[in-house]
Amino acid sequence: MTKYIYAIHDKLADIYSAPFTLNPKTAQRTFDFMAKERNEQDCKDQHIVYVGMYEDESGTIVPADVITEVYDLEKEWKRKHED
Repeated sequence: MTKYIYAIHDKLADIYSAPFTLNPKTAQRTFDFMAKERNEQDCKDQHIVYVGMYEDESGTIVPADVITEVYDLEKEWKRKHED
């Protein structure tokens, strides 16, 4: 099964977390859960980026041509906690 590889980019510190893999069909739900359940400080300046694909049957990793932001944890935390 092909999984996507993501990392959390801290824009203020300009560093990336250890990469993690997710099924592309459940990634959005996982990101929404992270924004809802983490505290505000843990989401500040944090963005989830796509860095490649991982095929778990062959062990093949294909890096993305360009690291792409796919989710803004800080913005989504604020949106989910407005109420």
